[in-house]
Amino acid sequence: MIPRYQFQMLPYAFDGEDAFQGVLISILDISEIKERLKIHEKLNQKYENILYSVSHDLNGPIANIQQLVHEMENVVEMDKENTLIFDLLNLSVLKLKNSISELVEANKRNGIAYNQPDKINFTNLMDEVELRLHDKIEKTDAKITRGFHVMEVMAYKMNIRSILYNLLSNAIKFNSPDRKPEITVRSTISGDQVILAVEDNGIGLREDMKDMIFSKFGRYHTGEEGTGMGLFIVKKMIEDMGGTVEVESTYGKGSIFIMYFKNGKS
Repeated sequence: MIPRYQFQMLPYAFDGEDAFQGVLISILDISEIKERLKIHEKLNQKYENILYSVSHDLNGPIANIQQLVHEMENVVEMDKENTLIFDLLNLSVLKLKNSISELVEANKRNGIAYNQPDKINFTNLMDEVELRLHDKIEKTDAKITRGFHVMEVMAYKMNIRSILYNLLSNAIKFNSPDRKPEITVRSTISGDQVILAVEDNGIGLREDMKDMIFSKFGRYHTGEEGTGMGLFIVKKMIEDMGGTVEVESTYGKGSIFIMYFKNGKS
């Protein structure tokens, strides 16, 4: 490793003297810092390559699915039920394409999307999330209620959408066998803080589970599908926005996740 140094010169004067008497010279070995920066640059480049590769590879199959859906619309009898199915298929493909485009665009702007919040509408965002969870909602006959006291905020659209998707998906997955899932999503503003809450009537959490569910690979309960990364990602996203998340839960009755994050300026 080639040694690298940073030099700094600062003039100084004795107390009561108007003229400078000399200079202070500092020499700092920054070799390790430079090497770490090189490593980070390589990792960022690999990330960009992977992102562009994945987006490119996905666009092909998505276009094929879109074309197949259009062809099937021409041969299938379009009654009321089939029309609804094809509308959902077309909308799902469109949302998937938009999500990929958002990720690529955020990377092109070197992460500016995470530093500058977007104006988001909670109703529109929930429409997108419920569309992605359509099959799970239909299968469990889940009831989702919205209680938005504030409709629009300046926030991080991709993050909030992912957070809502994870929490609603969990609320449906960990429903009680004794009742149908009932989920309420609420939003309020207090000062410069947005408060977003997701409440369910699921199986709830035991006291010993509350401290570990946000850890990496932490799980609600064993024996369930998934990586256990969902709530870890939720917590990281909220913290990246300068916010916090709390959970209140009664085992056997349900849980409520309360998130606090700053309302950006328009």
